[in-house]
Amino acid sequence: MNIARLRVEEGFFDGLDLTFEPGLNVVIGGRGVGKTSIIELIRFALGVPGPSSHAISVLQSGQVTVDLDIDGFLFSVARSATDSQPRSSYQFPPPIVYSQKEIESVGLDAVGRLSLIDSFLEPDASLFAGMNALVAEISSLTISLLNTYKSLEEVSGLDQVAALKKRESQLIESQTQFSSKNTEVKSFQHEIDAVYARSTQLDAILNNLAKFASAIESRASFFKGLTSASLLQGVDTASMAPLIETIQQEISSDDLVIESLIDRAAAHKGKIDELLEDHRGESLLLEAQGRDLRLKINQYNEGAGSVSRELGSVRKNIAQVESVFAANIAKLSTLEEIFESCGKYAGDLAGKRLELFKRRTSVSSMLNNKLQPYIKILVSHLSRLDEYRLQLESGLRGSGLKYKELLPTIVQKISPLELFSLVRTNSFTEFSSILGITSDRGARIIGVLRESNLGPILTCAIDDDIQLMLMDGSGYKSIDELSIGQRCTVALSIVLENMLHPLLIDQPEDHLDNEFVAGALIKALTERANKSQTIVCTHNANIPVLGGASKVVCLESNGRKGFVKHEGPITLPNIRTVIETVMEGGKQAFSIRAKFYG
Repeated sequence: MNIARLRVEEGFFDGLDLTFEPGLNVVIGGRGVGKTSIIELIRFALGVPGPSSHAISVLQSGQVTVDLDIDGFLFSVARSATDSQPRSSYQFPPPIVYSQKEIESVGLDAVGRLSLIDSFLEPDASLFAGMNALVAEISSLTISLLNTYKSLEEVSGLDQVAALKKRESQLIESQTQFSSKNTEVKSFQHEIDAVYARSTQLDAILNNLAKFASAIESRASFFKGLTSASLLQGVDTASMAPLIETIQQEISSDDLVIESLIDRAAAHKGKIDELLEDHRGESLLLEAQGRDLRLKINQYNEGAGSVSRELGSVRKNIAQVESVFAANIAKLSTLEEIFESCGKYAGDLAGKRLELFKRRTSVSSMLNNKLQPYIKILVSHLSRLDEYRLQLESGLRGSGLKYKELLPTIVQKISPLELFSLVRTNSFTEFSSILGITSDRGARIIGVLRESNLGPILTCAIDDDIQLMLMDGSGYKSIDELSIGQRCTVALSIVLENMLHPLLIDQPEDHLDNEFVAGALIKALTERANKSQTIVCTHNANIPVLGGASKVVCLESNGRKGFVKHEGPITLPNIRTVIETVMEGGKQAFSIRAKFYG
C-alpha cells in the first residue's frame, strides 16, 4: 500500500493538494511551516492511534482526504474534524506513524514494544478475531457456570455426590496402595541403614586420604628446601667459581635427583587427589540416595494419614447429601458440560496465543539477524502477569482469607487454564502441594474461586513480553536503562526494517548523533525506499541528499496559512536550491564548510 495523495479543505492548509511517490518522500521547510502537521493530518485521516488534537487544530472545521493505492487500486479515505472515525468504502491496513515523542518512548512500556514487533506481522484478522470471539464465548459461559453452580448450592448446600463418589474411589485406591507399600517402606529403611554404613566408612577413608595428601605436600616442600637454590641463598659462589667448580657440578647433579623426588611427590599427590575426587563423588551420591529414601518414607507416613482423614470426611459428606441430591442430577450434568466447554475454549485461546508468540519470535529472529550485535530482541511467552494477578485478587477479595502473599506464587506457578482445571475438579490437595500450603488453606481458596466468576481470570490479558537491548561497551543494556538518543537509535533501527507498511516519521534525526544519521539511518532509508514507502519530515540535509529522495516537498507559510513552495525529485534545480538555502544555511555557508573540511 502507498499513500498517493493528501488534500485539505479549510484550516491552516486550506487548498493543499500534495502527491507522494512510492519511495522516499522528504518534507522540508523552516520551523512553523507545518511539517509535523503533514504527518499528523495523515495519521488523523487514516485513524492511526495517537493524539488527534494537533490535526484537529490544523483542520479547524475542515476535512482531510487521503488517497490510497493498494496494488494499483485507488480509493479515498476522508475525515472531518468532527468525525469520530475515518470514512471509507474499503478496508485498508494502517501505515506506521511516529512523532518525535513516540520514537523517544515507544520502547519504554510493554505495550509499545509489542506494537513495535506486531507491526511486522502479516495481517491476519482471523487470528485476532478468533481470540476475541473465544474471550467473548468464555466470558458468557463462565457467567452461566457461576449461576448454575449457585443454583446447585441453593438446593443441596454441599458438593455434588458424583464428585464425592469419585473422590472416595480415589482415596480407597490410594489407601490400598499405601497398604501394599508397607513392605516397600521396610525395604527403604534397610537401604538407608546400608547407605549410612557406607557413608561412615567413606568419611574415614576421605579423612585418611586428606591426611596422606597433606603429608605428601609436606614431603615435597621438604625436598624443595634441599635444593641448592634454597640452601645456598646468600652465598657468593661466583667469587669461588674456580675453587668449587667440581663441587658445584656435584651439587647440580644432586639437584637433579631432588627435582626428580619433587616430581615424584607431585605425581603421588595427583593420584591421591584422584582417589579423593572419586570417593567424594561416591559420598555425594550416597547423600542424595539417603535423602530420596528418607523423603519416600516421610511421604508414605504423611500420605497414609492424610488419605485416612480425608476418606472419613468424604464418606460423611456422601451420607449427608445422598438423600437430597436426586433433584440436582440435571443441573450437575449441565454444570459439567459448561466446565467442558469452558476448558475447550480456553485451550483454543491458549493455542492462538502460542501461535502469536511463534510469529513474534520469528520476527525477532529476523531482526536479530539484521541488527545484531548492536541490537538484540528477546520475546518471552506469556510473561506479563500483572492482569492475571489483578483478576485473581479481585476473585478472592472479600473472602477473609490471607491470600495476598500467595498471589505472586500462584501467577508464577499456575496458569489461568491450570487454575480453572483445579477449581473444576476441586483438586485442592494438588493446589496446596504446588503452593506449599496446608490442604485446609488450599481447599478454602479453591472453594472461594469456585463461587467466583472465573471468566475475567480465564480470559485475562496475559501477553508476551518484548525486551529490547543495545550493545553498550562490552555488554547489553535494556532499553529502559538507555539515554533518549540510545532509545531512539534502537527504535528507529527496528522501525526502518519494517517493509510491510508505509512509514511516516517526524524528524527522526532528533536526539541522534550525526554519525548514526549519515551512516545507519541513511542506509536504512535508502534500502527501505526500494521496498516500501517512507514519508519523513526533517531539518537534516543528509536525509534527502544521501537518501536519494524520490520526492522533496518544501513547505512555506505566511503566518496564517501553509502551502507548498516547491515539490519534485531531488534532481530538479529549484529543489537543490531549496535544500541548499533552507537546510545548509545558504550557498556561502556550504562553501565555507566545504573549504573547512578540505
